[in-house]
Amino acid sequence: MRKVLHIFTLLFAYVAASNAQITITSADIANGGDTVRMSTRTDFPFDYTTAGPGMTWDFSGLTPTAQIVKEFGSISTAGLLCQVQMGAFAPAAYQATFFVQSNNLPLDQASAFLPVTIDAVNEFDKKTATALTSVGLGLSIQGNEIPFRSDTIETIFNFPVAFGDAGNSNGYTNIDLTQFTDVQWKQYRTRNTVVDGHGTIITPFGTFNALRVKHDITELDSIYLNVGFPFWLPIPQTFVEYEWWTNGQKAPVLKVVTNSIFGNEVIRSVEYRDVNRYLDAGVSEATVAMNVYPNPASDELTVQAAANIESLRIFDQNGRLVMEEYHLQSQTALMNIAALQTGSYVLVMTSAQGLAHTTFVKK
Repeated sequence: MRKVLHIFTLLFAYVAASNAQITITSADIANGGDTVRMSTRTDFPFDYTTAGPGMTWDFSGLTPTAQIVKEFGSISTAGLLCQVQMGAFAPAAYQATFFVQSNNLPLDQASAFLPVTIDAVNEFDKKTATALTSVGLGLSIQGNEIPFRSDTIETIFNFPVAFGDAGNSNGYTNIDLTQFTDVQWKQYRTRNTVVDGHGTIITPFGTFNALRVKHDITELDSIYLNVGFPFWLPIPQTFVEYEWWTNGQKAPVLKVVTNSIFGNEVIRSVEYRDVNRYLDAGVSEATVAMNVYPNPASDELTVQAAANIESLRIFDQNGRLVMEEYHLQSQTALMNIAALQTGSYVLVMTSAQGLAHTTFVKK
């Protein structure tokens, strides 16, 4: 009887652990100088809307069409005017932690129709122990980086973030470009956020305990133009951001953004945390044979190929190169991995046949 009870106790503990509700704190958000590698798609052939407690979101079948390295810029690397307006000498509420390039703002999308060239739009965010806020924007215009503080600071998260949380926030930013041209932009944003799910998410990057966060965002933007006669051009848009957050990844492990068009959701963008898939290598990996063992490995890793191995490179989960060997010119290679930390890695091999990669675990 005791053995039966012990088995049920272990089973209950396993189920409880697999459905553990995590919380997201400021420690799970990036800092200035951090980078994360993301795979991207323009469609999402899975159910991304279903949420609730104890979910299992199996997105292991995702394949990327491209990859990006998202940079969370340190304020010290921003332009001088941006440092003055949103750096250490700014009022406390505007002292940003990092900035990140945004491609989802109407002004960036409408730049082709403006009489000035907007090279980039950066969002400046401030992270504290209690909240993540959007404090302003930086526009790169004809080689000049111009800062604009938000008149109303928008709250993205209140920490800690837990299942069942809900809230809303407003933001307002007035951008006056009259020093360059007769253009102004007013951005009104309303963000309604609900943490509507928790459970396990599975992607090609790994399996994680996660929170699902849904942001419904409405923008009532207006751009003032003077093309022989002055007028305000309204640019309203409504979109939804679905995010799956887990601990220690600096960014969502998956983010799906949809536009709301006549009540229907249309995929705008998909990005998820990933290892380097070497999509620009120009080599078909399917024809390259490689065998790696043991896996998991402790001290040594053996690599075998059908042709002479020219190089071996090992990358960690953040895409950083941690080990490389060249000019091996043998079909079998032995790598000493004793110095690597415990975790998952990607091994990339180039040979006379081409390139191949696989994952392995250092135990």
